[in-house]
Amino acid sequence: MKAFGLCLIFTASCGVGFRMSRLISLRYEELKILKRIMIMLRGEVNHNHATLWEAFATIGRRMEGVFAEWLLYLSDLLKEKSGQTMATLFETSINEKLKGKANLQKKDLERLCQLGENLGYLDREMQLSTVDFYLEQLEQDKEELAGHLSEQKKLYPCLGIVSGLFFVLLLI
Repeated sequence: MKAFGLCLIFTASCGVGFRMSRLISLRYEELKILKRIMIMLRGEVNHNHATLWEAFATIGRRMEGVFAEWLLYLSDLLKEKSGQTMATLFETSINEKLKGKANLQKKDLERLCQLGENLGYLDREMQLSTVDFYLEQLEQDKEELAGHLSEQKKLYPCLGIVSGLFFVLLLI
């Protein structure tokens, strides 16, 4: 019975390490998706002269998964014209559709909320500048994460295995 418990502890520790490694990879992929969304938003606003709700709806139909849900939900909120500010609608949509569902960190979601604060009330040129600034920030985050990605993808599983062995040895 004790051996079975020790095996469970070891397996759980290893699982946590591999899960952390996977979460880092998923965050990197989702940052790339956000970049793609922002590039499409820039194109919709600049070339198609679309309103923001139309742009988010168009992009949402092209996306899949949690980001498609978020964009379509945001588009519906904007279309309703409920009298709330763009920042409030953006934050509401992020909290409803991305928080806890996407693999983005808190700072990624806060930066996305800041984008919403600056998007809604400005003219088209300022909206494009806001999107460009967000794209620069996103690219910096991606580069920073990419620099550590391979290290961390190797480190977390090793830490899981070592901590599992430590707990097993501690309990023997």
